[in-house]
Amino acid sequence: MITNKSLWLLRGAGTGGIWRIAAINEAGGWKDLTVEDMDLVVRASLKGWKFVYLGDLQVKSELPSTFKAFRYQQHRWSCGPANLFRKMVMEIVRNKKVNLW
Repeated sequence: MITNKSLWLLRGAGTGGIWRIAAINEAGGWKDLTVEDMDLVVRASLKGWKFVYLGDLQVKSELPSTFKAFRYQQHRWSCGPANLFRKMVMEIVRNKKVNLW
């Protein structure tokens, strides 16, 4: 669940995320990137959307079908956040809603 109240960077990325269409649209839409879910979370957070984590909710997800696919997934998960950080760091630092302390 997402509400438009405060900034929570990186809360809401992952397989079981439920999004409001308004949040996706206001954040600039879905981009085809290495870590597209994390990218959308950062952009929505910078627009003021708040994310709520529900730890007791279970959802089905898919696992990589081969070891090669698993290695590729792990590579994306390790490199993707660093690439996203390089892309967004100045926008995050300049955003008035972000408290770095």
